[in-house]
Amino acid sequence: MAWLAGLLSLLLSGCGEEGRGAGGAPGFTSAQAAFQRVLDALGRHDYDALAGVLTPVGRVTLEGDLRAFCANVAHPQEGPRLMGLVRQRWPDVPNELVERVRKGDVRAAWDLFMTAANPPDVQPRQAGVKLDPARPDETTLFYRYGDGPELAVVLRRARGFWAVDSVALGGGR
Repeated sequence: MAWLAGLLSLLLSGCGEEGRGAGGAPGFTSAQAAFQRVLDALGRHDYDALAGVLTPVGRVTLEGDLRAFCANVAHPQEGPRLMGLVRQRWPDVPNELVERVRKGDVRAAWDLFMTAANPPDVQPRQAGVKLDPARPDETTLFYRYGDGPELAVVLRRARGFWAVDSVALGGGR
């Protein structure tokens, strides 16, 4: 059991210096530093800051998720239902923003989703951690908004640096 505490301490400790991991991907010397950067980016709805901690796989995954959101908003049957839910949470959503999302604008999709899905006065906070001793170069940390569901952030270590391979986005309202 002491080895688990040591592993947890190693993963979550350190000043978290930023550097470059495998293939020039962004990275941090601790998983916790990378995770804190994710929480900060999500709290500010800052797409560029979040993209800055993602691995290339993580960027492709996030963009794919946002493109799927665009397609759902533009869908003739799904779109009106989805926008009804958005308008319940954000009644004065700008029509120009919705049109940009319908046309496939990933940044607009980010803005629409993050604003409609998350309360403006609640910051995401750490909710847990999952370690697998058999996979020391991977860890999953969880966050939530208020009493919302736990959402996963998967981090991977390559060449001594941690970066984010995937981040679940979800509503915190």
